[in-house]
Amino acid sequence: FGVAAGFLGLPLAGYTGVLLVQTAVPVWKNRLWSVLALCSGTAAAASFLHLLPLNAKEARAVEIFGLLGECGELLVANEIEKQVSGVERVGKPLHDGLTGLLWQGAKVLTVATVVISIAPGHSRKKRITAGLLGTAAGICVRFAYFLAGKRSARDARATFEQQRQVPALPAGEI
Repeated sequence: FGVAAGFLGLPLAGYTGVLLVQTAVPVWKNRLWSVLALCSGTAAAASFLHLLPLNAKEARAVEIFGLLGECGELLVANEIEKQVSGVERVGKPLHDGLTGLLWQGAKVLTVATVVISIAPGHSRKKRITAGLLGTAAGICVRFAYFLAGKRSARDARATFEQQRQVPALPAGEI
């Protein structure tokens, strides 16, 4: 049942991103947000599990699970940032102010978590440090994309500039 719950839980972890993509908020109009929500949710779950007392087999499974989520989170976050920044006004919340600090901080904390996780050794102290850093990264990424969305929604020009970037469909096509 645990394996089945794991597979069924993965789509639920990405559902927040699916909901965000379906809005008119400029910074959220990128299909990769749902993938980021999935990867970030996976990494956050593993980070939380790192804080619990685990036997060697469980700790190894959580470590692998977490590394997959963290590496996916880094790759997808960089791709989102690149795509969103194609329209400067839309990408601005990911580069400056509190939202930029949270966004960049999430990436730095995730890299630190990965480095600690792959470092030699299997001590409890190492797992707790990785768990705390990963949890902080998860909190930062969620607040960053939520607050960046609010900032971009307040900028009406960002919406118009983003719409101008989308190529028009030929007549008669939907």
